[in-house]
Amino acid sequence: MRETLADHGQVYDTAASYRRAVDEHLFQLGNARYSALMDTLIQLRQPQLSKKPDEANLSAALTEALPPLSTDLLTDVADALNQLEEDRRQLHDYQALARHVGQGCASAIM
Repeated sequence: MRETLADHGQVYDTAASYRRAVDEHLFQLGNARYSALMDTLIQLRQPQLSKKPDEANLSAALTEALPPLSTDLLTDVADALNQLEEDRRQLHDYQALARHVGQGCASAIM
């Protein structure tokens, strides 16, 4: 297989080295979190999950698999959402002003 792949790919000697390479290239989660993510994906693929999902097990698996968010990131997201709401209000005000100006110009023309 190594000869067949030559310069077109890489052969890994162990499953662990393959999993490490996949994590490093795609996710950068680290061994423990990558394993938790794979366990979660396997759990989600189970046919019985859709028939009677166990919210506690699913929540625990996702908590273990997903990286924790930093306080700084959460603060940035909250600030962005607040700014978005302020921008929405300003846009609404500008649209109302444009309507009033348009109505005033139409009245002046008649």
